[in-house]
Amino acid sequence: MSTMIMWVGLAQQPVTLLNGVESVVQAAPYVARSSGTTINLFATTTHAPSENTAADIPPVLTKIEALRAEINDYAGLADGWDGEGSRAPSADAVVDAICLTMHLPAGIPVPRAMVSANGEVGLYWRSDRAYVDIAIEDGGTISIYARDKANGDQEQFWDELPASKVTTADLSNYLAILAA
Repeated sequence: MSTMIMWVGLAQQPVTLLNGVESVVQAAPYVARSSGTTINLFATTTHAPSENTAADIPPVLTKIEALRAEINDYAGLADGWDGEGSRAPSADAVVDAICLTMHLPAGIPVPRAMVSANGEVGLYWRSDRAYVDIAIEDGGTISIYARDKANGDQEQFWDELPASKVTTADLSNYLAILAA
């Protein structure tokens, strides 16, 4: 048998993420320096026959858990990941992005994640009606851009919002275009 270890960033107690998980061990909490946001990191271990790979274990992730796992993967990028001069996202930006997903209002579709060559982590929504993106910047701030395609490409922009202070109610207002 072989042992696989999977790190997953969660803010609350862990849930079973894979079939066959045998143990969940809590590691130390991580506190983002810029925003003061705390996220607990958990290690999950599972045993699989040596002829199987991680791809052979069927995931039981929800869409939001898959989004958080993708964002968490950005922490593994190194400077130069997208060519010369590109910067890896900071651990703080990754944590702030995961925490922001925990404040997404009900009724809003799960966004897609992105990372830019300058190290910003982001979330975006694209539909026939609207385009919205949220950039999580170093320094604990976010910016939000929204374009309402259904109303003559009206644009709105909010800049330098403190990531640690954005609430679900705030996001409901900023993302209302997606629910309309």
